Amino acid sequence: MTSQYKIGLLHTGIREDERMILDQSKARGVAIEPIDIRSTIFSPQSFAQFQPYDLFLQRCASGAKADQVLRYFTEYGKPIVNNLELSELCKNKYATSLRLARAGVPTPDFALAFTEDKVLEAIDQLGGFPVVIKPVAGTSWGRLMGKLTDVHAVEMILEHKEALGVNHQSFYLQKFIDKPGRDIRVYTVNGQTYAGIYRSAAHWITNTARGAEAVPCPITKEISEICAAAQQAVGNGLLALDLFETADGLMVNEINHTMEFKNVVKITGIDIPGKILDYCLEEIKNHESTK
Repeated sequence: MTSQYKIGLLHTGIREDERMILDQSKARGVAIEPIDIRSTIFSPQSFAQFQPYDLFLQRCASGAKADQVLRYFTEYGKPIVNNLELSELCKNKYATSLRLARAGVPTPDFALAFTEDKVLEAIDQLGGFPVVIKPVAGTSWGRLMGKLTDVHAVEMILEHKEALGVNHQSFYLQKFIDKPGRDIRVYTVNGQTYAGIYRSAAHWITNTARGAEAVPCPITKEISEICAAAQQAVGNGLLALDLFETADGLMVNEINHTMEFKNVVKITGIDIPGKILDYCLEEIKNHESTK
């Protein structure tokens, strides 16, 4: 069965994840066309070329470039997955933590400070060392994060961050969680959890891109409930949540809005590209019903 709709896949290079989406679109008869934003002009005069598309799926590896393109299509009323509001919230890890905390979703204690003396004061508020320092604007694969274990580490890392420039001079701190050598990556659509993996490593950063071992994780009632609560807090969309297991139960560490999924498909056999396409078609119909 061939879909009557046309989707534009926004990208800055076709990775294996995007290839899986394109392959699944052919199998399902969904019209989807890759659009490399690096070779495209986005202006009022060029908008006519985008009129035939019913929805745009954002899969750019460059978040900075994607932000501008999302704003472009938002101004012209075109539906996007994920939308600008959700993308901006999830990209800002501090904003995500604030939203989760305000909604009562369990998440590690956190603070934001701008000077070394206030960083040390915030660490005391968080219960002392160790704490994790992260960029406010999230980076992928656990990059640019640090574990602060003493005052000397604070001095050294803040000095390095000052040298990196203005984007690294807001110091987002998170209480270090002594997880059991692993975390849980869970994939959701509109609050429905459909895939999960354990990511295990000897290092405290457990990203698969940095060598963590991944195995399937059963989707328990507790996982489903906390993911649904988190998605309700930040908004509906295609999301990947990173969960920590603690003595007091699960907590949400981060929420990712343009997630890689190829390894999860290989490990679990779950058709994540198909879920993505189903959601896109659903969003097109929802957009049509509001016209």
